[in-house]
Amino acid sequence: MTKKRLLIIFCILILIVAIVVLNSTVFTLQKANVVFVTYDADTKATLYVDAPEKYAKLSSEKLIQKFKGKNLLFLSESELVDAISLEYPDLQVIAAKRIFPDCMDIYLTQREPVAYFEKDGYYYLVDSNMYVLERSSSAIYGENYVYLDVSQYLTANQVIGTRTSFVDSDEKAFILSETFSAIWRTKYENVEMHNFVEKIGFSAYNGVDNVVMQTKTGANIWIVNPKLEGDDVFEKVKAGVSIYSSNANGKDNTVSGVEINRPY
Repeated sequence: MTKKRLLIIFCILILIVAIVVLNSTVFTLQKANVVFVTYDADTKATLYVDAPEKYAKLSSEKLIQKFKGKNLLFLSESELVDAISLEYPDLQVIAAKRIFPDCMDIYLTQREPVAYFEKDGYYYLVDSNMYVLERSSSAIYGENYVYLDVSQYLTANQVIGTRTSFVDSDEKAFILSETFSAIWRTKYENVEMHNFVEKIGFSAYNGVDNVVMQTKTGANIWIVNPKLEGDDVFEKVKAGVSIYSSNANGKDNTVSGVEINRPY
């Protein structure tokens, strides 16, 4: 009976200590360390870099102001990431790590714009992961970025700082992201491929939405029946670029789920 009573008392004491700790400032977020990183595609290494000039004066205090004082044990990392994305659309949180008792390390990189689309009279600038970075009422992006001919697939509400919203699912956003990845890692006659592609869109054929990349020469590179597996999209895009560059005088080619249709 005595042992049972001691066990009950011990459990009560532990509970009291836990309540005191959880309600104290000992484990509440008070500060953050902000670290900017970049990814080197050649070495496949993550590198620490200086903050971009635009964010040289960004204080960690401002970055966590909506979460300061919250218990670090129960703080939602996803809510923190979402809040930063909405406040700073062109910043991507790579990682957020709790550093007890009262700190977080936040690793950031700046999102790079690669394409734009039009929806309901507005023009939206996006990065390679289809996150919306900016919105404009005029077509100010056309000269510098790839045009995405996808307006018919989009929802009416596109929110800056979030991923582009498609009507049916995120499948199209994923496929476009993989297409971007392949384009940005492929060269055509020593020219960066993204400077060679003018427009990307979807074209339905036999019930499947195929990706169509239109080059600045007017040729269409069809990615036939792209799959959700990233390697499938990536390899098909590479194949399309390879076919186009190795057979510049050809008219139509079909190889491994890729078709090239030239304007001549």
